[in-house]
Amino acid sequence: MKKTLAMTLGAILLAGSAVPASAASEIDFSGYYDVYFMNDVNLGKRVGDAAFTDSFLGHRLNIDLTFRATDEISVYWRLRAPDFKRFGNTSYSGNDGQGRTAMVTHHIYGQIDQAWGTLRIGQIDDAFDSFGLGSLGYSPATDPAWTNRSPFDTGGRIDGIHYSRSWDNGFGLIAMYQKGDNNDQMGLGDPANVNRSSDQDVDAFLIEPRYEWDGGGTALGLSYQRDAAHFDGVQDVGTGYDNRATALSLWALNPAVMHSWGNFSMHLEGLAVWGAQDFDYLDPTIADDDASASGYAFYLDGDYNYGPGNVTLAGWWSSGSNLDDIDNKGFGSDIDQGNFYPLLVAFNGDASGWGRESDNAVSLANDGFENFVAGGFYGETFLNDAAGVRGSISYDSDYNEISRVSGNFTNFMDAVVVGSRTVDDLNGGTNNHWAIALTGNHALSDDIALHYGLAYLALNNPTYSVATAGNVNDLANTMRYSEQEKDLGVEADLSFSFQLLDNLQYVTSFGYMFNGDAYKSLRGYTIDASDNVEAVWDDPEDSYVWYNTLSFSF
Repeated sequence: MKKTLAMTLGAILLAGSAVPASAASEIDFSGYYDVYFMNDVNLGKRVGDAAFTDSFLGHRLNIDLTFRATDEISVYWRLRAPDFKRFGNTSYSGNDGQGRTAMVTHHIYGQIDQAWGTLRIGQIDDAFDSFGLGSLGYSPATDPAWTNRSPFDTGGRIDGIHYSRSWDNGFGLIAMYQKGDNNDQMGLGDPANVNRSSDQDVDAFLIEPRYEWDGGGTALGLSYQRDAAHFDGVQDVGTGYDNRATALSLWALNPAVMHSWGNFSMHLEGLAVWGAQDFDYLDPTIADDDASASGYAFYLDGDYNYGPGNVTLAGWWSSGSNLDDIDNKGFGSDIDQGNFYPLLVAFNGDASGWGRESDNAVSLANDGFENFVAGGFYGETFLNDAAGVRGSISYDSDYNEISRVSGNFTNFMDAVVVGSRTVDDLNGGTNNHWAIALTGNHALSDDIALHYGLAYLALNNPTYSVATAGNVNDLANTMRYSEQEKDLGVEADLSFSFQLLDNLQYVTSFGYMFNGDAYKSLRGYTIDASDNVEAVWDDPEDSYVWYNTLSFSF
C-alpha cells in the first residue's frame, strides 16, 4: 500500500515533465501528522497577566519526499501543510494570526554523493545546522517535546551550500556557505537612487574539522559572518541623507570534545564570539564611528547510562554581550543559545515548531527593564499621601526617572527630575545566564517511557537599575537605586511517552517554574508621613505548562 501511494504521489508531482524518468529513479516518502493540545499559564511572569496564558489545539502535517535519480543524485523536499495551525480558524493560506504559515516548504535541496564527499545545495534541512557536539553525534535531548539540537546550534534552515566528508582514519570535515540577505539600498546621498552598491551581501562561512576515536571525538568550528554594507533604513528629512551605511564582521570559535568510559560519558562544548561594525555616516557633518563586541559560553555534562535509562547532570554558562548593538543578522554566531530548549518553561520556544520564542523565560529576564519596570507604567502618576498636600510622585520608565509632581496630578511642569540609571544592554535572548540541571529518561516498559528534569537558573548580571527610595524634599541627594535580582528560579519537568501502536505515539509533558525575584514587577511608589518615597514591587507568580502531542507516523 505504501509503495502504491508513493508511486501515485510521484506520478502527480512529475506530471507534465518532458523528460522521462530513469529506470533507476525512485521516489520515497515518509512523515507524520501531529495533533497538539497546548496549555500555557503565566509565561509572562507578571501578576494578573493573561497575555501569556493560553490553551489551544493545533496540528501539523509533515511530508518528507526523496527523489532519487541515481545512487549519486537526490533531491529532498519537506512540505508542511499546515506548518502549524490552530483549530477553529478556516483560513487555509498565509498566516492566519493563530499559528505559523498554513503551508510552507520547510526545505528543498539537491544532494551529490561522491567519493570526494557529499555536497548539498539549496534550502537545506536544519538538521545540518548542527555543529560542535552535534556534528559528533551527541544531543542532550531527553523529553521528545524538547530540543534535538546541541547548545549553540541555531537549528535554522540553510540557504546555501553544505559540504561534508568522513575518512576511514577518523578525520572528518564540514564546510558551509550560507546566504543571509540582500540589502536592497545603497544610495550615496540621493535617496531616489537604489541598488548602487557593488557588494551589499550578508553571508556566513563555516569550516569545522573533527577527529573521532573509539569512544569519543573532538571538533573545532570557525565561522565568519559579514554584512558588506547597508543603510540602517532611517532617512534624515532635513538633509536628504540616509542616516548611515554600515559594515559588519563577526567571528566565532566553537570547540567541542566528548568521551565515554563504558556506561559513563562526558561532553563539553564552548563558544567564543567577537565582532565589529563600522558606521559610515553619509552626512558629511557627522563623524564616522565604530563598535565592537564579544561574548563567551560553555556547556558541560556527565551522562550515566544504566540500561533501561540514563541520567544527565549538566551545567552551562552564557555571558552577556552587546552584540545586538552591532546589528547581528541572526545567523547564530552570537552567544544566544538559539535552538537549545532543555526545559519546558524556562526555555519555552520553537522546539516543536509552534513559534513561541517570545515566551522564553530567560529572554524575558534579559529584557527585564522593558517587561517588569517600564511595562504598563510609562507616564502614570503613582500613589500620593492621603491628604494630597505634598503632591504625588511620578515615575517615567522611558528614562528611568522619578520626579515630584507638586500641586495636583496634572501639573507635571513642576516635576523635579532626579536623573536616571540603567545597566547596559546585554543582548537579550538566552545570553547572560547560568544553570545547572539534572535530567533523565527511564523506560518503564517496551512502550512507556518516563522523562524528567530539575534545574536552577540565574542571571550572570542584572539588566537594570531603578530608583527605589528617597525623600520627597530632596530627591536628588536621597534617592537610592537597586539592581535587578539575579534569581530566575527553579523548574521541575515531568513527561511520559506512550507507544500506542506501531505508528502512533502520545506524549504528555508538564513543566512548573517557581519564578525567582528577577521577575519582580514595579507597581509604583508610596509616600509616608515623613515624605519618604519607596518603591512597591509585586512578587512574580509561578508559571507552568501542559503539552500533549498525538503523533501519527508513516
